[in-house]
Amino acid sequence: MKIIETTPDTTGFAQFEEAFAQISPEQAHPAYSKKHFSKGYLLEHKDRYQARVALYQHPDLQLDAQPVLTLGAYACIDDAGMSAYLMEAVFQDIRNQFPAIKTIVGPMEGSTWENYRFVLPSPTKPYTLEPVNPAWYPAQWEAAGFEVLKKYQSNLAHFSEENRKDISAYLTHFETHGVRFRNFNSANAQEELEKLADFNITAFDAAFLYTPIDKTEFVEKYKKILPLMREELVILAEQEDRIVGMIFCIPEPRDPERKQMIVKTLARLPNLEFKGMGEVLCQIMVNQALDLGFSQMIHALMRVDNASMRTSDHFWGSIFREYVLMYRTL
Repeated sequence: MKIIETTPDTTGFAQFEEAFAQISPEQAHPAYSKKHFSKGYLLEHKDRYQARVALYQHPDLQLDAQPVLTLGAYACIDDAGMSAYLMEAVFQDIRNQFPAIKTIVGPMEGSTWENYRFVLPSPTKPYTLEPVNPAWYPAQWEAAGFEVLKKYQSNLAHFSEENRKDISAYLTHFETHGVRFRNFNSANAQEELEKLADFNITAFDAAFLYTPIDKTEFVEKYKKILPLMREELVILAEQEDRIVGMIFCIPEPRDPERKQMIVKTLARLPNLEFKGMGEVLCQIMVNQALDLGFSQMIHALMRVDNASMRTSDHFWGSIFREYVLMYRTL
């Protein structure tokens, strides 16, 4: 077995991308982040690539106030021995090149703004925007010494006309604080996304493993989602021309009955005056979704120790997909 190391600035870097077709020929090549990409590792055996993984070095990423590296863009055949051989070579290289680093996190392509987490084996079908990976990946990482750092889940909620509620009193309450609720304006998408960038960067700056993101980069990421959007499924809470809360949903394009939607983001600023806004945003969304013919929503990718779980429980969520983010000490 042979380990090949490559970096984005070398002529042999194409090997890293070409390897995926040999490792997982039944899957389309997934997009992966090249930002903060430090080094790629390939395992070659019998003239074929058997596994690959990328090392990411984000200067601002910390866990328990200590710098960490992340591993992502992982692919491996269903062979625990191949995975173990690759991982041990990566660990040894990290020990040699980064002696101060004591913890590796993954799968994560540099930050939580990029692809991260493994989906655990499940009989349910994947949905749009969630991680996709073969069932054996989490077990391979566990065998390599990784443990669960955080657990996540997606819940499925069914709703009907009996779940419609009059929330005019709650709207009046927030209006006294100068807050109005409105839909996303697709005709002015650039300005709307810039406002969303300002809001998200502020709303999530205390989030687990948070790292700063450039406003332009955030806007470009969300522009990729615009073709999936319906502006009626994005509700913004606005105060003095700034966004202070949002619920961002998209229709599930894989649902043949067009009854299902995905709650991608639900958040508000932490100010006390906005307490209770999350549930109001959810109820506004339920009312509008009923008008549009929807009857199911996926509460997507929630950290199990996050307040969003309580909101999901309140809005009839029932677990149907699970995910893990893992770590290993050196």
